[in-house]
This record gives sequence, C-alpha cells and structure tokens, in this order.
Amino acid sequence: MSLAAELIDGWAPLLISVSLKTADKGRFLVTCDATVVFDKGAEGRHARPGEVVERLLPLLGPKLTWR
Repeated sequence: MSLAAELIDGWAPLLISVSLKTADKGRFLVTCDATVVFDKGAEGRHARPGEVVERLLPLLGPKLTWR
C-alpha cells in the first residue's frame, strides 16, 4: 500500500488534502499542518516502511474506523 493510500485509509475524515509533488534529486518531504514529519534530505536516508505513519500518530491520533 502506498503512503498516500495508507493515510487516506486511516484518516480520510480528518484530511483536507494529500498531495504528491515532484522535485529533483530524490527529495522526499512529509509535512502535516506545516510540521515537518520526515525530510529525506535532513535525515540522509529514505523513510523505513511504516515510519512516516508512526511519526504522524501524535499529530493525527489513532487510525479511525470510518468505513
């Protein structure tokens, strides 16, 4: 499952938008309400599977059962 799909699946009622923007040099930056959640450039590596969602939990709360 892609990161965007996982976010929509778990928190769709809370999300205003999820977007993917292209950039150069393999940039990968995840923000939530202007808070940097993960920045590949600053960390010098790509996020591990599940790491971004784990970091979003304090901001979004537990996954919702909304379907």
